[in-house]
Amino acid sequence: MLNRWFAVFAVLLVASSGCATLTEAFREAGDQFTPGDRGPGSKHAAYLAGDTDTILVEISHSPGALWDQNRNAEDHFIQQIERITQKNVEIVSKQELPRHGQDYRYSLQELRDFHAEYQEHEDSEDTVVMHALFLDGKYDRERVAGVAFGAEAWALFMGEIRDITCSNDALLCDGVREWRVVRSVAIHEAGHLLGLVNCPLPMTHDREYTQDGDQCHSTNEDSVMYWAVVVRRGLTSLIGEQDVPWQFDQHDLNDARAIQQ
Repeated sequence: MLNRWFAVFAVLLVASSGCATLTEAFREAGDQFTPGDRGPGSKHAAYLAGDTDTILVEISHSPGALWDQNRNAEDHFIQQIERITQKNVEIVSKQELPRHGQDYRYSLQELRDFHAEYQEHEDSEDTVVMHALFLDGKYDRERVAGVAFGAEAWALFMGEIRDITCSNDALLCDGVREWRVVRSVAIHEAGHLLGLVNCPLPMTHDREYTQDGDQCHSTNEDSVMYWAVVVRRGLTSLIGEQDVPWQFDQHDLNDARAIQQ
């Protein structure tokens, strides 16, 4: 169990043929969230309420590890964060992280070090900051596509996303499908910084998934905060005609509106 400083939320990717080992994978890769002064969600009031009118999302990325060619993922990310926070969202991106390759595994300490070294912007009277790391490799735990690891920091692992979306004889190896996973993971991790679900933003409707190690996620499979948004809904949707869930549901919005009143 990580302590409060190191609390992590993870989005997991599990190949569709591995659904039988889903619970085991979550126990290996997930950590139960304990709210703390510096953990994900601890700045939820600043993001959702307060006098600031802008959220600045500062993205530091490895070469080639950034959204998609047609900007759909970035545009949809902005749309959803503006929708739930009712603030303007601005994005600043810089290719400044080192290249390590798709199979390199980043430790939690490396994420914290990158965050400390590369974050340039600070909160101001009008702006609250969110720092994202888009990395070319993978997390040091299996099948993790993204993690929220601090009050204002989250990371996304393109190596893991590309590895899984190109599995099963490359049925899913398609850039069009890849950006849809990137979009969902990014919005999901930002949602954890907003305090969803019940971590610590209170719920107006009880929907928190309560299995050990998987708290802070929704039971609604149509929400981007669903506990298995990529594992269960994501890969199934990528094979079929449906989209990967990427929007906050009405209950997510209700929770935000309650603190904004």
